[in-house]
Amino acid sequence: MTGAPTVGSGEEGRGGMAYAIYGAVMGLLAILGLFLAAGARDGAIHLAGWLLFLFGLVNIFVLIHKLTEPPRGGT
Repeated sequence: MTGAPTVGSGEEGRGGMAYAIYGAVMGLLAILGLFLAAGARDGAIHLAGWLLFLFGLVNIFVLIHKLTEPPRGGT
């Protein structure tokens, strides 16, 4: 039975366990960055924590975009 590909089903290179693990690691990295920024006593470490948080957050949004964009209609 063929049908429309579902989001995250692993069809056409989308979804799969690798994306789930990648998303979880980026989420943990973002949380680590927030804890690092919150506990910093130095301005450089504070900035590094915020940058780590933003890096993880942007990666999560890119991952969500990849997994939810409609398939490209070719021929």
